[in-house]
Amino acid sequence: SFSSKGPTVESYGIKPDIVAPGVGVLSCKLGGGYMAMSGTSMAAPFVTGLAASLRKLHPEWSAYEIRNAIIESAENLPQSVFVSGSGMVNPLQSIHLTSSVSPSNISFGFASTQNESWNQSRTLSIKNETNEELSYVISPQTIAGISVRITPQSFQLKPKEEKIISLELNASMTMLPNNKSLQDGYVGKIAVTTQYDTITIPFGFFKGNVLQVNFDETPWQTVILNNKGLVKSLNPQKNNVTLIVSEGTYDILTNFYSSHYVVKENIPVAGSTIVDVAKSDASHKVTLQLVDENNEPFNSESANYSLSTLEGMFNTTIGASVISMSGSRLNTTGSASFEKYISSFSSKYIFGYAANCMEGNTTTYSFEAALEHGIKSDTVINFAAEQNKKLEVRYDLDSNNVKRVFPITWTGIKDNSRLVSVSFYDEAAAGLYYPFQQTTYFRGVSSSKFPLFHYREAYTF
Repeated sequence: SFSSKGPTVESYGIKPDIVAPGVGVLSCKLGGGYMAMSGTSMAAPFVTGLAASLRKLHPEWSAYEIRNAIIESAENLPQSVFVSGSGMVNPLQSIHLTSSVSPSNISFGFASTQNESWNQSRTLSIKNETNEELSYVISPQTIAGISVRITPQSFQLKPKEEKIISLELNASMTMLPNNKSLQDGYVGKIAVTTQYDTITIPFGFFKGNVLQVNFDETPWQTVILNNKGLVKSLNPQKNNVTLIVSEGTYDILTNFYSSHYVVKENIPVAGSTIVDVAKSDASHKVTLQLVDENNEPFNSESANYSLSTLEGMFNTTIGASVISMSGSRLNTTGSASFEKYISSFSSKYIFGYAANCMEGNTTTYSFEAALEHGIKSDTVINFAAEQNKKLEVRYDLDSNNVKRVFPITWTGIKDNSRLVSVSFYDEAAAGLYYPFQQTTYFRGVSSSKFPLFHYREAYTF
């Protein structure tokens, strides 16, 4: 139950290839003796030992041929190919296998839903591994609505002879309902039969509305949404994601590392749709220049400043966003000018930015900026001193019981699915003493659509 299941999302490949015993397996224990353990760490040695035995029996075989022999000799199990692949490893059968077939399983991919029928072509390579001539019969095992034309269907192979056969799959889209999840795809088998044995090659394909997003590098976050309220927020672990969706129009928001935001809007999805998203699509540079009350840029070499930031691309219709946050000493950022990179986007999106900067504990600065009418070129946002509102903030604390505190300013954002806040605790800063007062310079944004907020806390120590 805890093993990885298929299919693979990139090509709808069959996964796993095979299974092996992996639950309650008696194995060596550290320090001596034995104990029962479970996991792929237990199943893998079964397959490794079998591969080593086949290498000894057939030193002329390539690693790929050994792999195929292990898969093709597996014992069929009454489970989906996306659970058990070709079945349970069968060492005895693999040793006596008379033929090899490549590939050992076939993916026909994602079917188009736009036509009444869908056709795909593949080939199989079949080799006689014995020292006598063998007769072959190739036959498909399918369901109604799916047919596989095999050319040729029967033939003879001399010892060690190899032959390529062609497979033509035809699927009647009107007879096959859309699959509702990736594991529910249509599967079948190709049986390769000789007078001695039968090898079954599983195949599969998926019918439905599939949105595949390919990234040129793994992003921090991507959000897929439509105007009907669907919001799917993902943190990809690799360079692609695949979703089963309803037919319609979708937007894709992607946040790459180093503050690169890409917006893809109004993507029609019907059947299989592939969208490529590149970090370089964020081609407009937005520079934010933070200054103090004297219009002096913050000194990034100073160890007295701490900084926390929160930024994101926000959809004002659905209320979904991609968000980044950070906190550090200002001198670790390397610059008092902050550069973001953003793709073009429409007026239904807003890019928002907020920063809290503290000089020790006596003076704080809070900045907000929002781009709410799209962007078409590089942009510089200057935080001029005259735009900052000066506030005196006092913490209402009993000085008889509290001698000093450490104040923290939080920045938050709330969309329809989550609440995120960020602050930075600078343990090197001195405490705040009675009357527990801070001078604050604040610049907000006029937009009421970007859901930024700030709040303060004071910790005693």
